[in-house]
Amino acid sequence: MTVRLSTSMIFQNGMKSMMESQNEVYRSQQQIATGKRILSASDDPAASSAISQLRDAKGQNEQYQLNADAADAQLGFQETVYGDITNMLQRVRDLVIQGNTDTTTRADRTIIAGEIEELRNSLFDTANSKDVNGDYLFAGNKSDTIPFSETANVVSYQGDEGVREIKIGASRNVAVNDNGKDVFMKIPTGNGVFSASAAASNAGTGVIGVGSEISSFVNDTYSIQFTAADPSTDTLASYEVYDSSAALVAGPVDFESGDTLSFAGIEVDIEGDPATGDTFTIEPSRNNDVFSTLQSVIDVFRDTADDAASSSYRHSEINGAFLNLDNAMERIELQRTQSGSRLNAVEQQKGVNDNLILQGEINISRLEDVDMVEAIMNFQMQLQALQAAQQSFSTTQQRSLFDFI
Repeated sequence: MTVRLSTSMIFQNGMKSMMESQNEVYRSQQQIATGKRILSASDDPAASSAISQLRDAKGQNEQYQLNADAADAQLGFQETVYGDITNMLQRVRDLVIQGNTDTTTRADRTIIAGEIEELRNSLFDTANSKDVNGDYLFAGNKSDTIPFSETANVVSYQGDEGVREIKIGASRNVAVNDNGKDVFMKIPTGNGVFSASAAASNAGTGVIGVGSEISSFVNDTYSIQFTAADPSTDTLASYEVYDSSAALVAGPVDFESGDTLSFAGIEVDIEGDPATGDTFTIEPSRNNDVFSTLQSVIDVFRDTADDAASSSYRHSEINGAFLNLDNAMERIELQRTQSGSRLNAVEQQKGVNDNLILQGEINISRLEDVDMVEAIMNFQMQLQALQAAQQSFSTTQQRSLFDFI
């Protein structure tokens, strides 16, 4: 059977061949120009699907990294704030020691109280400070609510007890703030078990210490009441201890300066000479705010005179306030340590995120990027094939039937 090829068929076949060669050359040019092996999903559907998933994962890790950067800045700022608070409280501590000596006069203590008041105001302002995002740092989750207010030297907390968290990894969240109630308002009084205080009306020179627990403290409020000394002994006085129901717990017991009083699972020292009718109170430790502690120091420095009884009362009150101040500093240091731990966790996660992002880029590149050497060789061969096809087509078009007669 004879197959006849018309001139139009030869032309169409030649054009088709050249167009295919041109498409291959153009595709190779695009691969070389972009560095990408896959120019459209149809080039490799399976690889295109995998690349899409890898890009999604990489984008998520990049978002985690942005979150981690934000957490880093936030926690770094919080670390600075805690440092400022520590410096303020340390200065207050130094002033308390200075003001509690017997050589200071009431005028001296008034000046010291004025500086402590300035520090208290600065601490209050710091507790109401905003973070790097303009949110209140210590308001918990109520970031747009000013956390602390004050009326008649009494500070109240208006935030909540939550913390704000940021997701910095697929399975890792980090808290970027602390609520002000935990930081400033939950400071245990006294030694953490009980606190001791003297009555402002005491006329003697008795000064009560901070005491300690020797067994299991019987949780109640106790009144230590001094009575006249037994004339038949050389003791200065005697005391009785009553619980909150006015039941006698201990005594009467003879007392001399420096004696250790033991009852209800605790012991406490009293120095000096209490007068008949002087009382001291032992009460269970409770949560107090640091602002009240500073205010109590300010008040006792301003209000107490220079006589022996006033000095003894001041020493008793400052003993307790000093311990409360140390408890506040310990709480700030704990919060600062926890903030530092979170900052270290963020830095660690940032390294993990960097590795995940890099690995994602490597995997995408492995599937998507072209082998440049191979692409250039293919381009050169395809270009030669196109040139040959063009030359062949041109030669064919120049011939006619008369060339074969």
